[in-house]
Amino acid sequence: MSYLNEPRTGTDDGFTMIEIVISLMLFALLAVSLLPVLIQGQQLASRQAAEATATRQISALVDSVRANPTCSQVSSLIGSTSYTDGTGRAFTVTTTVSPSIGSCTSNMTVTLSFSAANTGATLSSATALVYLP
Repeated sequence: MSYLNEPRTGTDDGFTMIEIVISLMLFALLAVSLLPVLIQGQQLASRQAAEATATRQISALVDSVRANPTCSQVSSLIGSTSYTDGTGRAFTVTTTVSPSIGSCTSNMTVTLSFSAANTGATLSSATALVYLP
């Protein structure tokens, strides 16, 4: 127990309180400087998730027409339909057909144009050429 009673010398190793406070301040400064990058990354990931969801939805619509290429199937897709992605963000898929499906006959080829938009910004679009036997 004589160790506790020995006087301290100036060569003791360890950090002083000032050194610890300065290192914490530098760490806080580094964390604050990286915050905008983290926020921008989060926004980009959210936007890309919305674009991926819209692309999958358009792909599913194209696949459904190609699986059952009939005039009634094509007619059911014309217009706008609203969808919601996994985060609750709504987007609208608009489908147009050229030439007009009103005069649908057998052995006809139609061009379907799909566009998914969210608050005016286009997330995804596709054009499909479908043969109606």
